Amino acid sequence: RTIKGPNDNNVTKTTSTGSEKPEELATTDKISRIAFSRYMQIKQGGGEVDDQFEKQLVAEVLSTQNSSLKQARLYTEGDLTIIEGNKNNLTAFGNKMGEIVKSANWGVDELDILKTALDKEDAKSLEKIDIAISGYKKIIDNSLLLPTPKNAVREHLLFLNAISKMINSLEGSKNAFKDPALALAYFGKYPEHVTNLHRAFIDIQGLFSRNNISYVETDPGLVYARFADIVNYIATKQK
Repeated sequence: RTIKGPNDNNVTKTTSTGSEKPEELATTDKISRIAFSRYMQIKQGGGEVDDQFEKQLVAEVLSTQNSSLKQARLYTEGDLTIIEGNKNNLTAFGNKMGEIVKSANWGVDELDILKTALDKEDAKSLEKIDIAISGYKKIIDNSLLLPTPKNAVREHLLFLNAISKMINSLEGSKNAFKDPALALAYFGKYPEHVTNLHRAFIDIQGLFSRNNISYVETDPGLVYARFADIVNYIATKQK
């Protein structure tokens, strides 16, 4: 007969249930794995890997990744305090928005911060982009507190949502050293958001013009009315 040893009853068996979660990969790692798999397929078939292959591969992975990106907060009429859309209210609104924009001058250029950080491979300097993000958030917070004339609601929402999406892109770009591909997926949308902001200010200029509203050099509203020129400068730097 078999005599049990002193520890025989304490043996713990480990079994696999097959329910383990699949490994979660960073976007950059996904690209690397897919690239390796494609590379082996091409090489086994006697083909060559060229620049076009690399571009198609990155585009494919990023397009899939876009559906899982964190989305920006979108504002609606329900987030605004809407008032009568007469000329006096609209003029005052332009001046108040001019003050908000001027007070949010944070003194840094997010595009320069990103370029410098990447050129120098300096992850620490990338933290400066938080200054720009905070500045944009301040514009949104203060703008939401301002009563909005009814005839300016559409333009104001275009303005708020463009900035909200810019914030989202900048926050995602902070992954530049941890997950470059993910950062690219976020920042790749940034030019589109800047274009939307530019369009919002053009519409704002048109709104003032249609209502025969003009501002002089001493009016804060002049900054707001002319901000499309500043946004256009930002867009030009990206090209």
